[in-house]
Amino acid sequence: MYIKKFGQEFKAMYWKNEKLNPEMIAIDTETTLITNPAIVPDVVLSTVYDGSGIVYVVKNQDINNFFEVNKDAKLCLWNAAFDMPVLEKLGAPLEPYLESGRMLDGQILYRLLSIAVRGQGASKWSLDYVAETILKEVL
Repeated sequence: MYIKKFGQEFKAMYWKNEKLNPEMIAIDTETTLITNPAIVPDVVLSTVYDGSGIVYVVKNQDINNFFEVNKDAKLCLWNAAFDMPVLEKLGAPLEPYLESGRMLDGQILYRLLSIAVRGQGASKWSLDYVAETILKEVL
């Protein structure tokens, strides 16, 4: 399967024990509908991307193995405060990434950049908004 976005074509496939580029792996989750904010929702879909042109879908039962195979990587999430408990609910070992400074949160970095550049925090910081503002791409 191929996805066309940002003027490029990306291959989409299931992750099958590949070691990805450890320089940076972007990871995102989609979950069941949040009906109670006190309950961590279930993961419906986890996707990862390392800049190779392949978007990998990681099955829930493979998430622990994914992090074991890619244990030396740096991770980038958008709103890590949401994705961390969602992934940890599946048993993902995220503490080592966080404690070693190998986990970045693009949302927080964007807000900090806004303070540094404009002298005030961003009033909008959704992924859709930032992609359109910085990349000129509509998600």
